Amino acid sequence: MNTDQDSIHGQNFWRGTSQAARLLNELKPGYVQVDERSLSDLIFFTDEYAKEIILQDPAKENGNWQDFLRKDYLYLLFYMANTPVETIRGNFLHTLDDAYRLGGFEYRRNKCIELITLILDLGNRINSWYEDMDFNDYTEDLVYALREMVEGHLKPQFERLHRLKPVILWHEVQTGNDTIEMRFDKFREKWKTEIPALQKTLFLHISDNDLDTLAHIFNRLFFITDQLASEAKKVLDKVLNHSHNNKAHISLFIAFLKLYQKVQGEINQVTRRHLEYYYNRILRQSPDDTRPDSAYLCLGLAKGTDHLVLEKGTGFVADKDENGVNMVYTATEDSPLTSAQIRRIHTLYVSRNPLNYSGLDTPPVSDVFCASREAGIPEPEGWALFGEDQFFKGSASRTMSDARIGFVVASDALLMAEGERDISLSLECTERSYRDFKAMIAVIARDAGETEANTFIRIFLTAFDFSYTLNGEEVTVPHFAVKDHPEQYTLGIHFEVPFTAGPVHGILPSKVPPPLPEYKPYLKLLLRPESHIYAYPLLQALQLINIRIKTRVRGVKDLLLYNQYGQINPAVPFPPYGVSPQPGAYFLIGSNEVFSKKLQDLHVNIRWFQLPQDPKGWEDYFAGYSNGIRTSDYTIALSYLKEGQWHPVYNRVETQLFRERGERGAEQVLSDTTRLSNINLSDLSFVPYAVKGPNPFHNKTRDGYLKLEFTSPRFAFGHADYARRLSEVIMHNSKLQPGDPDILPEPMPPLSPLVSDVQLDYTAETSAFEEEKASFAIDLYHITPFGYKTIPLRSPHENLTLFDAYDEQGSLLLGLDNYPEAGYLNLFFHLLEGRVEDYIRDIPEPRWQFLAGNNWYDFGKENIISDTTGGFIQSGIVRLRIPRGISRDNTILSGELFWIKVSVQKGAKVAAAVQNIYVNAAMVQWDQNGSKHHLDTPVPPFTIKKLRDKVNGLKDIIQPLPSFNGKKMEDTHYFYQRVSERLRHKHRAVNVWDYERLVLNRFPLIQKVKCFTANSSYHSVPPEERKFLVEPGHVKIVLIPDIHNPEVRNLLRPKVGISVLLKIQEYLRSIASPFVQIEVMNPFYERVKVFASVKLKNGLLDEGYYLKLLNEDLRSFLTPWLWSKNTGNEFGNSVFESRVTSYIQSLPYIDFVSGLSVIKTWNDGGIMGLADSRYEEEDVQKIRDELKPLYPWSILVSADEHDLKVIRKENYIKPEVRGIGNMLLGSDFIILE
Repeated sequence: MNTDQDSIHGQNFWRGTSQAARLLNELKPGYVQVDERSLSDLIFFTDEYAKEIILQDPAKENGNWQDFLRKDYLYLLFYMANTPVETIRGNFLHTLDDAYRLGGFEYRRNKCIELITLILDLGNRINSWYEDMDFNDYTEDLVYALREMVEGHLKPQFERLHRLKPVILWHEVQTGNDTIEMRFDKFREKWKTEIPALQKTLFLHISDNDLDTLAHIFNRLFFITDQLASEAKKVLDKVLNHSHNNKAHISLFIAFLKLYQKVQGEINQVTRRHLEYYYNRILRQSPDDTRPDSAYLCLGLAKGTDHLVLEKGTGFVADKDENGVNMVYTATEDSPLTSAQIRRIHTLYVSRNPLNYSGLDTPPVSDVFCASREAGIPEPEGWALFGEDQFFKGSASRTMSDARIGFVVASDALLMAEGERDISLSLECTERSYRDFKAMIAVIARDAGETEANTFIRIFLTAFDFSYTLNGEEVTVPHFAVKDHPEQYTLGIHFEVPFTAGPVHGILPSKVPPPLPEYKPYLKLLLRPESHIYAYPLLQALQLINIRIKTRVRGVKDLLLYNQYGQINPAVPFPPYGVSPQPGAYFLIGSNEVFSKKLQDLHVNIRWFQLPQDPKGWEDYFAGYSNGIRTSDYTIALSYLKEGQWHPVYNRVETQLFRERGERGAEQVLSDTTRLSNINLSDLSFVPYAVKGPNPFHNKTRDGYLKLEFTSPRFAFGHADYARRLSEVIMHNSKLQPGDPDILPEPMPPLSPLVSDVQLDYTAETSAFEEEKASFAIDLYHITPFGYKTIPLRSPHENLTLFDAYDEQGSLLLGLDNYPEAGYLNLFFHLLEGRVEDYIRDIPEPRWQFLAGNNWYDFGKENIISDTTGGFIQSGIVRLRIPRGISRDNTILSGELFWIKVSVQKGAKVAAAVQNIYVNAAMVQWDQNGSKHHLDTPVPPFTIKKLRDKVNGLKDIIQPLPSFNGKKMEDTHYFYQRVSERLRHKHRAVNVWDYERLVLNRFPLIQKVKCFTANSSYHSVPPEERKFLVEPGHVKIVLIPDIHNPEVRNLLRPKVGISVLLKIQEYLRSIASPFVQIEVMNPFYERVKVFASVKLKNGLLDEGYYLKLLNEDLRSFLTPWLWSKNTGNEFGNSVFESRVTSYIQSLPYIDFVSGLSVIKTWNDGGIMGLADSRYEEEDVQKIRDELKPLYPWSILVSADEHDLKVIRKENYIKPEVRGIGNMLLGSDFIILE
């Protein structure tokens, strides 16, 4: 940020040209007059001439005719009423100004004598009125007024005037003339004033206070003179209209002067006739003719009318003109109208803020904003047509919300009803895209000064929200890990589902939000705009070649169990092979969840119920059978059901049914659990399917079961041998005596092992593509701001991405309820014109598209019939032909509407704000019937509201804007001015004079133009200072609009709308050399803010009121054009702290000022700067009295609010040195306008 105070480098400061400056007095018909004498001149000429004519009176000493005339009150009234008050005032002010500014002491004394003489002349004039005015019924009030003025006001002023006696004495000494003193003697005698005689002293110095005294005395006398002259006019009118006793010679004299004025007017027409002769007959020029105004109408069809063509020439009636004639406007072309209406409006804005990715050369997407609104509701403040960046906006001022951007991966592989569950989502990418992804992270890490690993963690710690379906609802994953696998070019996301959580399955149709599939479980990733780094550009860079879902589940208990006898109830311990197991008996385990997946491994966990606890397990338990049975003899064979056939798992390799436990080398006892591990079912090649319900086992069951077939030993569990063996043992023992060592132990009874619990653990992995072919096991959806899109996974080579691409900077989406019957659509965009930019840049180039099957297709140039919006920078009509291919078959937007879109790659900020969008628009033009005076002002909105002739099917007529483009016949003065300028510039822009006047003539709403041309010192200054100059071959045209134009909204910083900038640039390029680079721009406004503490005059208690008044007074002082039409914006004007201080001190309600400083702030293309009138150098505060503008095309203007405080005592307060940190964004700095 630049805080240095820069000067204006090498610019010749020509102030530019305003509209008022164009109007040359020399071209006015009355500029040179043959007889220029006014009525006042004639009267005073007569009065002075009469003074020279002797009036012989035998009765007394001869006099003159002046005395004779002035004795008549009517003549005196006429004389008083035509007093040239402005001439008198102008002479005095001119002399006073010279006295203030010019010459030395002697010159000032001479001017002071002139001022005294002028005051005495004015006093003598009033005195003559006072002495000569007759008292009668008509002049009674005037005589009293004269007496009051002389006695109450004039005497004190002349006493003050005589206090300047040293000057008068000096004049007498120098000239030997005591006329002034004699005139004082005359007033002293007549008014009985106490004016002392002059003392013989000399005083040579005349101070400003003396001049101020003279000015005050004159002002009092001038006020009296002006007031008396006005009163005399009233009395004169009354006398002329009502008195019949006036003297004949005086009445004849007044009548003669009145008649002479008419002859004088004819004489003075010579100049006008000369101008007419030259411009009209010699040059053969004529004033520009009337141009009829136009208006936009938005029409509605009656119910039941689907289509209508408004024919060219159809008349519409506005209000009556001044002559009582209805103003008629007619359609300029045929316009097809439709019953189709806009029902929904969406806007989308893609932000590319460089602050998010400051290390990258080209800023990627930093956020996506969206907004939705109902159509047909006008918004007076308007809304951004293509959206707008929300970066600098607070939560209360945001106009758009963060768009939902993400993706959904859905698969039956995620069906997991219970257990401890681990889920991993792997995104396999192409090598090139993954390297690009890593390169972006490396740039961010380098810019942040940290390792890539830390940057990766920091980004993806908060980059997105991750959720899944649990218990029939979508649940956010509280903790998940994002893993980088650079060697496999894979990005992984891993999380765990706790044992206590419910089942992972799909959502019911009544609860599922789009775009999520019904019943099918899914994983969803949504980007978080508030994250430290917006992850869209990182993840969007990844080009997918596969998506893998890996699930690991421990403890699946919801199983279907069968044996050869039927279905088993696992709620109580059960014999898996029946009550009398034999080889060939089987135990079936079925699961919809497990066996509908592509398993990587499977584990069967069997918990036995009350197995024998003999030291050697089954060997000890069946020792009484003498058959050498061991625990390891019990085996089973595993097989799986596929397509109705059983297939061995281990190629008929049998596995041990029971396990033993105990310390190594000690006696082993039977374990109460059996874990069948690493059951490889990869050969199953299951294609996952959506399970509709239970899969019971019967002779037609095709798959979904694992068989544990009991294979050995044949002895099984003794059920077949027990009776025989028991008989043998009893018979054998019966032959022996007790205690005989040959006695055999009785065999243990046969035992059917019971199972108390069966659980499955498994790991499954499903991928979108198997051997580069679609597996159809995974569905991918893109979540878009207003809907979703199903992404077909047909091939890994289809440039698959995680999100939709958002290439356009801004988009406007319009939803139509019906397809226009004839295919034509006339859209009127009611825009807030005057959207301001400092200069022309990034003009929007609209791209129109329509939606069909979730894809956008271009309209084609042939379907964009016309566009009068100029790229959406001004209100206008866009006429479209809607292609037949448009359809409602889509999910990214509402499928109930037909959608069209207009988008821009750049310039969204330049586009004007929208108040409303109308269907069925037409342009009409005044047919020039009736009076043309209505062209002085536009026809107000909603004035044109009736048809001249009935049109069947047409119901509503709306005129949303005032009429425009109308122009009355050119005024004679402007005609002469235009032609005289044309004679000089010849309609070619060559020099500064040409550029400025060509613009002002063509664009009357421009108040002032300043042309900056190439500076000769451009190449001699350092490169860093060249921004203050105009490059050779370039011309800068800087414009100031007429602030009285209602379209100018910011009066402190008036700017020309971008549409006008473009028109002026195009116009100048058409009449300038093709080798000149013309840039048309607004001024660079720098805001001046005053900091001060003030003490109010005693007795002023309302501090808030006077602080507000002071703020307004400072605004008027710093920005005077707001209060005066004759004061224009000035380029290059500086602001002086001393003058601000003097101004505040001069205000009538301010007693004391302290702690004053002045700053100026600016925003130069996002780079904010500040300059302070106070600065520190070597710890010493210094004053910079003058704050200069930054550029030659800068204008210093008042800030909206100044920092003002009230103090109670006259204490000195040291001004504070301020920097950027003291300022407020949006208040002290202009962020956006």
